Amino acid sequence: MDYEEEGDDVPFGMEVIDHCLTRMDRRHATRLLNQQFWLFGHDVRRPDGNLLIASGLERTRRDDGRPTASSYAGTLSCGAGLRLWGFGAALSVGERAIFVPRSRYTARITTVGSVKAAAREPEVGNGAAPPMPDLRMVRTGEDRELVERALPILLGWFADYERGVVANAGAVYRHQAWSAWKRPCGTACGLAAEWDRLRSLIVIQEPVATLGDRSARLVATG
Repeated sequence: MDYEEEGDDVPFGMEVIDHCLTRMDRRHATRLLNQQFWLFGHDVRRPDGNLLIASGLERTRRDDGRPTASSYAGTLSCGAGLRLWGFGAALSVGERAIFVPRSRYTARITTVGSVKAAAREPEVGNGAAPPMPDLRMVRTGEDRELVERALPILLGWFADYERGVVANAGAVYRHQAWSAWKRPCGTACGLAAEWDRLRSLIVIQEPVATLGDRSARLVATG
């Protein structure tokens, strides 16, 4: 899972998720996202144990042994599926899914089959994303509803993951990792609160309390 540092001046445009955020907040959200994936990369290399695996995720590999774009996957207690790569995250609800790239705070629409297909693709190098069939921008009201259901689950998992890191690996560990990032944002032990805040700003059209509830934590698969 190759997590490389990316530039801070990442672009964003009309496809950015329409939250109640200022332009400055949107830029902060993008930097926070990029930083989080860098922290995931740091956590998988932790000498005392891979924290993504400790959180309940499983590392996926091809059956034929060929190298793939390394990913970690798991099923949440609410039934949603989570998959993390070095280049982004996919969160599935039913047969549909959203994909959030690490370099831009936005969501694209795809399918569970497309996510699984991408997980089987050979690694392309430099942390680049393998082809993901059917990936497209949000176009319809149904797409928007999916984003508004799935994104709070994903951000909620980020928040719970950070709480788990501080609780299990310690505040000192998280501060050392956070301070090693080229331009830290937020605070080392306040990242969970940052994700909680972003989650709270997502405009929900219909009640989805059971899906967005903080109880949507990982259940170890297998």
